[in-house]
Amino acid sequence: MVDNRLFFNQTHINQLWPTPCVLCGMTLSQTESQSSSPLCSHCWQRLPWLGGHCQRCALPMPGDDQLECGQCQQTPPPWSRAYALFQYREPVRSLIQQYKYQQQLQLGASLGGLWARQLGHCLETDEADAIVPVPLHWRRLWQRGFNQVIELLRPMVQAYALNLQPDWLRRQHYAHSQTRMNKKARSNNLQHAFICDADKVRDKHIMLADDVMTTGATAHAASTCLLDAGARRVDLAVLARTDLA
Repeated sequence: MVDNRLFFNQTHINQLWPTPCVLCGMTLSQTESQSSSPLCSHCWQRLPWLGGHCQRCALPMPGDDQLECGQCQQTPPPWSRAYALFQYREPVRSLIQQYKYQQQLQLGASLGGLWARQLGHCLETDEADAIVPVPLHWRRLWQRGFNQVIELLRPMVQAYALNLQPDWLRRQHYAHSQTRMNKKARSNNLQHAFICDADKVRDKHIMLADDVMTTGATAHAASTCLLDAGARRVDLAVLARTDLA
């Protein structure tokens, strides 16, 4: 059952102190504020919702989202199913980048709230034993000051009482930024990057969470680590998915 206290409190805050839209800056109307959305109705319509997609890797594609793309049929990834909310396009791309690299944590709270309201019920009904965020290396965590995935997950974890386990998976090697890398370079960059405690993940159904999925190299490396340690099943939840296979 959804804990409405999170959304109820935000609604009353918006009524007392008018809130600007996180995209255009215009003050939200009373109706918009009561909806608990951080966006005005105009910007809400601009959001690149995922739509039709591959059920295995969430790659945007036309048609029924119960189908699998050709890549997943030919070379199935180690995880069983992927959930995503957005396509990684504007304006979501800019919001995520400002949140991650400019430390605009209020954007993370807004994006996390949307993730919780739109996708949380899917993760709740998936019946995973734990939700595990993709970890940062300690050096990257020190540089950034926060794990962006954990902060994005907080509204969902609170609203749906999910079992968040950020320590079940750890990054043992410092990986260079993958922003400009192709799929092969990303895979090489992440080779043996993760470790986990087999005693904790053995026989568990794990929901692996990340902010953005591009080529799937990070998800592949992390999922493989969990499955090799004895996890029964790994599913994937991401905030946004690119259109790269």
